[in-house]
Amino acid sequence: MKMLVDAISVLLLVALLVFILWEGWQRRGTKPLVLSRAELERGFVPGASAYESALFVAAGAVLVASLSFFVYPPHPPFAGRGALIGAALFGWFGPLGIPVCTLLLAAALFGLALTRRRSREV
Repeated sequence: MKMLVDAISVLLLVALLVFILWEGWQRRGTKPLVLSRAELERGFVPGASAYESALFVAAGAVLVASLSFFVYPPHPPFAGRGALIGAALFGWFGPLGIPVCTLLLAAALFGLALTRRRSREV
């Protein structure tokens, strides 16, 4: 099972590299956008803020953490700063409580990021 997790992480890194290269080629191949005077007078439409981007990145990181928790579910005794929370989740929801709760956190972060993006577009 560990080999599967290692293979998935390597595949994700390769996919990230391919995406970065592809986006760079797309940006170099397109001409700059020329706006008319009327479009310029309407004002600047801002792109995604750093907060929105950070929400998407955090959702992805928590999603990867929850997937690793599904593969290697944590079991008691819990130690460290999150021991009380881990023990409570394990006690209330069983062995899959921690992975499911982290998956729900990832979904909540992703939903919040999408809501922020939609409110900016309107």
